[in-house]
Amino acid sequence: MYLRTTKRKNKDGSIVEYFQLAHNVWNQQSSQAVAKIIHNFSRADELDRGSLIRLCKSIARVCGAEVNEITVPQEKSLAGRDQDLLPDEVKLIQTRELGTAMVLEVLWERLGIASALKNIIKQKGYNEAYERALLAMTANRLCEPESKLGFWNRWLSKVHLPSCQDLKLDQMYEAMDFLQAHSATVEEAVFFRTAHLFNLDVDLIFYDTTTAAFPLEEAERHCQLPWERIKDDLSSLQATEFQTPQFQFFQRHEPSRNLLSTLKSLDIPMPRVVLNINPITTET
Repeated sequence: MYLRTTKRKNKDGSIVEYFQLAHNVWNQQSSQAVAKIIHNFSRADELDRGSLIRLCKSIARVCGAEVNEITVPQEKSLAGRDQDLLPDEVKLIQTRELGTAMVLEVLWERLGIASALKNIIKQKGYNEAYERALLAMTANRLCEPESKLGFWNRWLSKVHLPSCQDLKLDQMYEAMDFLQAHSATVEEAVFFRTAHLFNLDVDLIFYDTTTAAFPLEEAERHCQLPWERIKDDLSSLQATEFQTPQFQFFQRHEPSRNLLSTLKSLDIPMPRVVLNINPITTET
């Protein structure tokens, strides 16, 4: 089994390259080996490098081996442009994953999880940051599960979730205690808000006790695809942070066709090109 590369020439003379997972089988009629395609990856210029690395790590785990990832310099991650091609006053800071966290935040609001949590927080006088902490932890669980410390120390800085960037570690643990105390109320509110989706006529309803299950099932229902496939498409959308003497901002990358199709199925619009423009203040 191997990664196969094929090329196609367009009418305009341009060359498009594709990647495929294949293995050779023996053709008795022609008495030669022929390639059998197992899976078609995207075009080379749209390839999600992260999904291939996850595949390599999965295979390595089974084989008892280890994959040492070679990272691509962030300066060359934005559509082939690097820092040398930017104006002198524009500095490239970092690139973060945008798509998965963005979609989960939309579903978090759409399913009523945010409003259910905020209502309890307001009524009981809890810290408002608990709702954002639970969103961030749910997103981490569905994207790249980590311990609370690993999530706060590593993962949160790799994704574009502006409303969660100032969370404190102790707020994560406190938010979990808060959710445990009020999980039945939250889950019941979310379930009955979405019960019309199931069209059930029953006297007794048992609802799922895992908050993360609600956005995952909603995404799979709309896309008619498993979550891992949806996540691979969403994770291809990234945003790069830039800084000028006056402003700091993020610019999203160009979406792939698979990503556009996934967002259309979820009825979620593509975010604007420039995100979160913040003026830079200097101390006097």
